[in-house]
Amino acid sequence: MKKTLSTILALALMLTMLCIPVAASAEQPSADVKIEPRYEEASRISLLMYISEDGEATVQATCIGKSDVTKIHAEVYLEKKVSYFWIRVVNPDGSPSWEDTMEGILFTKEYTRDLIGSGDYRATVNFTLYGDTTETVTATAYKSY
Repeated sequence: MKKTLSTILALALMLTMLCIPVAASAEQPSADVKIEPRYEEASRISLLMYISEDGEATVQATCIGKSDVTKIHAEVYLEKKVSYFWIRVVNPDGSPSWEDTMEGILFTKEYTRDLIGSGDYRATVNFTLYGDTTETVTATAYKSY
C-alpha cells in the first residue's frame, strides 16, 4: 500500500512539473547593449565622482532635457557610510547640499569638497526638470577613499 501511494504521488508530481510553462530564449544579449531608464523630460543624466589623493571630492552633475524643458534644478549631496548607515556630509557653510538652477535644456556643474576621512562615500543628485510636465530624476555615484 505504501509503495503504491509513493508511486502515485511521484507520477502526480512528474505530471505537474510537465504542465508548468517554462520560458526559454536562445538569443544572448549583445555585450554593447546598454539599458537606460526612460524619462518624460530628461534625455540623459550623469553623475561622476572623483576623489583626489589628498581627499578632495569632485562631483560633476550633468542633465540634458528634452526640447520642451525651460529650466533644470539640481540638488547634490554627499554621504559617508558609517557602519551600515549613510550619513550626510554637511558642507563647510553648514548647508546639507548644493542647489543650483539653470535655464534651458542643459545643466552641468562641478562641486568640490574636502572629505572627512577615509571610507566609503556616495554622491546623489536630484534633478527637477520643468517642461510640459515636471519630472524629478535621481542619479548616484559611489567611491572609496
